Amino acid sequence: TMNDIGRVSLTLQKPVVCDVYDEQPATGAFVLIDEATHHTVAAGMIRGFEA
Repeated sequence: TMNDIGRVSLTLQKPVVCDVYDEQPATGAFVLIDEATHHTVAAGMIRGFEA
């Protein structure tokens, strides 16, 4: 539901440049936008990733 907190794993179609939030907050956060409605559907911080 709205404003819930969770842990997710994303698989992306293309590589993106990112950092771990604890090391670089400016490039370690993200916002997900719905392509159809252009509404924000999620926001989060990157805690780790696989290269």
